[in-house]
Amino acid sequence: MKRIQYTVRDIPVELDQALRERMRADNVSFEHGFARDVKRGCGLGDEVMNRDFDDLAGKWVRDKDCDTALDKMRATIDPELWQ
Repeated sequence: MKRIQYTVRDIPVELDQALRERMRADNVSFEHGFARDVKRGCGLGDEVMNRDFDDLAGKWVRDKDCDTALDKMRATIDPELWQ
């Protein structure tokens, strides 16, 4: 596929920052991510950006209250129902 180079000027600082953060979060080059997002915006690409939870991986934080609540729920499970 033939590629064309663009020069875009007068981009607001907050848009630049948001774009760069998005590309970092998606772990793609700025050029690739920008082209991908413009394609989607024009209806030429996939509508769904993420179908997984990769952005959550490694971010679990232990919470004592949550662990206690989960332990109470687990105590009510009848093991015979799961045979």
